[in-house]
Amino acid sequence: MSRNRQFLVSMGLLALVAVPAHAQYTFTRIAKVGDTVPGAGVATFSGFVGTPSVSSGNIALLGAWSGNSEQGIFANFGGGGLTDIAKTGDLVPSGGGSAFTGFGRAPGISGNTLSLFGTWAGTEQGIFKYSGGTLNNVVKTGDLAPSGGGATFSAFGDGPNVSGSNIAFRGTFGVNQGIFVNGGGGTSNFVKTGDLVPGAGAATFTTFGAAPGISNSNIVFTGNWAGSNQGIFTNVGGFTSLASTVSAVPGVGGSTFTGFGATPTISGSNIAFLGTWASAQGIFFSSGGGAPTLLAKTGDAVPGVGGATFASFGAGSSIGGNNMVVSGSNVAFIGTWSGGGQGLFISSGAGSPTLVLKNGDTLFGSTIVSLGFGGGGLENPQLAFRYTLANGETGIAASLATAPEPGTLALGLLGLSGLFLRRRKQA
Repeated sequence: MSRNRQFLVSMGLLALVAVPAHAQYTFTRIAKVGDTVPGAGVATFSGFVGTPSVSSGNIALLGAWSGNSEQGIFANFGGGGLTDIAKTGDLVPSGGGSAFTGFGRAPGISGNTLSLFGTWAGTEQGIFKYSGGTLNNVVKTGDLAPSGGGATFSAFGDGPNVSGSNIAFRGTFGVNQGIFVNGGGGTSNFVKTGDLVPGAGAATFTTFGAAPGISNSNIVFTGNWAGSNQGIFTNVGGFTSLASTVSAVPGVGGSTFTGFGATPTISGSNIAFLGTWASAQGIFFSSGGGAPTLLAKTGDAVPGVGGATFASFGAGSSIGGNNMVVSGSNVAFIGTWSGGGQGLFISSGAGSPTLVLKNGDTLFGSTIVSLGFGGGGLENPQLAFRYTLANGETGIAASLATAPEPGTLALGLLGLSGLFLRRRKQA
């Protein structure tokens, strides 16, 4: 083979590397609208609230029926079908004979343990743990708030998260708020209104985001203080601020953060969060409490979608929810672009994102119209998400990766290219 032909073959392999492709996954239905609701007689699901969570092959979700007037928490353990965890009308553990009237966003899950928020009897609220086949109350309105000066809890954030046996949640007591952790042996306060804000001089916290993240004993949360200031805080490497409205945006010259998503996520010592600045948004990644790295921002080219650029992250333009999640060193998130485009992307550490799935792709014999993702929707290599299809089907799906992580394919092809040229040269 001539040197010119060798060069062309090499460039052809490199061209294959440069073309973004979907990461390869196998998708499985977990539940869909029209399926029978476990424990509710002949009732069938009419919709799903929020987004599902996944851990160790187990899926947790919040489903609705009877015209969405009834709700319930359900889990699929190891592919064995849905299990009824708690639903409206069920008795509330430690609830004085009252029945659940509703639930917050979808539950958290860690192995076989679930964390959830529930309401009953008008204004009563509580945080609950499901483990070993039993649902127990962790804390409820009227209980004494640790480090609360004798005040009792009056409300909770509706997004408690679980890691092992530890549950992290936001609680309100009197006119104050705090981030609390329950490890099974009682509840302790992690931070509260009036505590000093790291890196902000004499400023003190006023309020907190609704759903702190937890991984083992590591915590991440969104905190607010006077002057409409906000930041992302963690105890990884010591209690510190990863980013705030007084800090520069990494990778964007001359810009300062203006706000953050309310629900950052954590896996081990790796953290992902959503930030805003000057009418722009971005997904950021921090490893070991180090300086954040920008993974993707509005205006960047959308991987796998020629000519498109990101317009926002999450199901819409709002960043109040949690539409990205970190697991290990991988970060998954929803991105949108002009013309109604929407996709699910995954990035390995600080690497470039790879497209997993987008609207218009084929799924379960139809095409995707929209996707919902967030909370605990990623645990490598598993993903869980909500979908709506062109044929009207709405449901919950989960997947197992069947291809290398992002970036591995490119390295493999580069290696093949070099090996091919070396062998031709030896010949």
